Amino acid sequence: MDTTLILARARRWTLAVAAAGAALMFLVATPRSALSFLGAAVWGVAGFWMIERLVRLALVPPGGTRDRRALVVLMLGKAALYALAAWALMSGAAEPKACALGFSLLLVVLVVVGILLRPGLQLPRTEPRSRDDE
Repeated sequence: MDTTLILARARRWTLAVAAAGAALMFLVATPRSALSFLGAAVWGVAGFWMIERLVRLALVPPGGTRDRRALVVLMLGKAALYALAAWALMSGAAEPKACALGFSLLLVVLVVVGILLRPGLQLPRTEPRSRDDE
């Protein structure tokens, strides 16, 4: 299975779980918490996508051409994304705990999707060694 598929599924599932989590947070917590959670999850997915694109654009085979303009645009976009997050946290527009949960969601979903789609990455089950094998 291609790693691009795993990353794309992790992004989609993160957004889906974030939407469901934000809807639940609207009911049990404050709307500010729900929007902070959802915004941080979207921020994490956007940043992850930008880093993925940056790596794919920067790592070209020898003799290949590198699209420097696209690299600069993505780096400026990444800087703007960080500036937006810093403003949201420092201005008090976003709730820090909900942002931490939303941002962490991508990492959790990425691990779960990776395990589900690549079962070969799981540790093999082994039987205990007997004393005769030594």
